[in-house]
Amino acid sequence: MKVTVEPWLTTGNLGAEVHETHTGLVALLGDRAYKVKKSVVTDFLDFSRVDTRESVCRREVELNRRLAPSAYFGVGHFQPPVGDEEPVIVMRRYPDSQRLSELVRAGTPVQAWLTSIAQILARFHADAVRGPAVDHQATVAALSDRWQQNLTELRHHVDTVIADEQLAEISRLLTQYLAGRELLYRQRIEAHRIVDGHGDLQSQDIFCTDEGPMLLDCLEFDDTLRYVDGIDDAAFLAMDLEFLGRPD
Repeated sequence: MKVTVEPWLTTGNLGAEVHETHTGLVALLGDRAYKVKKSVVTDFLDFSRVDTRESVCRREVELNRRLAPSAYFGVGHFQPPVGDEEPVIVMRRYPDSQRLSELVRAGTPVQAWLTSIAQILARFHADAVRGPAVDHQATVAALSDRWQQNLTELRHHVDTVIADEQLAEISRLLTQYLAGRELLYRQRIEAHRIVDGHGDLQSQDIFCTDEGPMLLDCLEFDDTLRYVDGIDDAAFLAMDLEFLGRPD
């Protein structure tokens, strides 16, 4: 069996990489990952101030330690030659080969990992924050409003990202799905199924390590989008696995 050694595990090789998103940068150096927020303003966030970026970084660490306490070391600071210190989230770096998504693509059996992930989610949801503000996000009115906001945004991209007839069909199906389901959602709320969850559980952000599964990178920029029915976290991951060709 061929054993792949990560470059950054070789003495003298940091395996340096930089990855960029629309809101941040991640620098990978040795066994550490350093994540910074860009000074950007969008429709849904404002990172233009250093103190705001500091608060956001600390909040991200706090939220993600719920599911991966050993992966998030805390918030450090980078001092540039000129200007203010920049907050930096310091994390443990895991090999790409340990990503659940990579294991699935490679055809590696993952049933035992999925069982462990399900058990972690069940314990996490059992202890998760609940309350009126959390419950409200599971009402038909709140869901309808959230989905309508998405549809409104999509209308700006008709004929470039999506065809007009496709958007109309999506709108029809959403309306049909919510129709008559107020009782169901009310029952889920009364059963205390609505939690402050992960909100963005993807297989590429789950690492299968010797310590067990590490579930990283929860949705942190908008609390209301993280207030979900517990089944939502599991369904989101199931949808991602199906996209990777593993509907089973």
